[in-house]
Amino acid sequence: MGAALLIAPEPARPDPADTSLLSIGLVSRGQVLRDSNVMRWLNSEEARLMRQLDLTIEAAKQDLAEEETALVGQKTTLSKVEFEERALGFDQRVRTARQVAQDRVSLVRRSFQRARTVVQNTLPQVLDVLRQDHGLDVLFDADLVLAANGGLLLTNEAIELVNAEIGTPDMSSIDVTSPLLPPYVSPSDSE
Repeated sequence: MGAALLIAPEPARPDPADTSLLSIGLVSRGQVLRDSNVMRWLNSEEARLMRQLDLTIEAAKQDLAEEETALVGQKTTLSKVEFEERALGFDQRVRTARQVAQDRVSLVRRSFQRARTVVQNTLPQVLDVLRQDHGLDVLFDADLVLAANGGLLLTNEAIELVNAEIGTPDMSSIDVTSPLLPPYVSPSDSE
């Protein structure tokens, strides 16, 4: 008994112009994240706070430099034990200032990264609203598509929707302007 060879006909290829099969839209996720008001504000506000923090750090460095100069000037007038005690106190103030500065930089970076993550995590829900409003089956990231009909691109609408749906977060609790250290009071000032 011989086996029969069956040849199936080639499946019909869909007409590329026929959009009745699947409705598709494209949104550049990268452009939405770059150009939306909330992300622009986050980038701008983070840069502003970091500039303010840099000024605060520079002021602390200047204060510590003046304190060090005064301490060095007292080296000949103080006993060795008293000078070493003050030098240790000064070293502790320098370490404290560095730690406070590092903590503030870290706080700013973490706070803004968390805010960006919230926006990025909220973006799919906002884009799904756009997909539904346009009656689309699928919304693809335009940054991952090599070629497409320009009429499918909905990035500007997505940016407008993100601007309407996602407000700017409250970052007012981040303090970058208060001094890193309390003012130095020399032992002679406190007597």
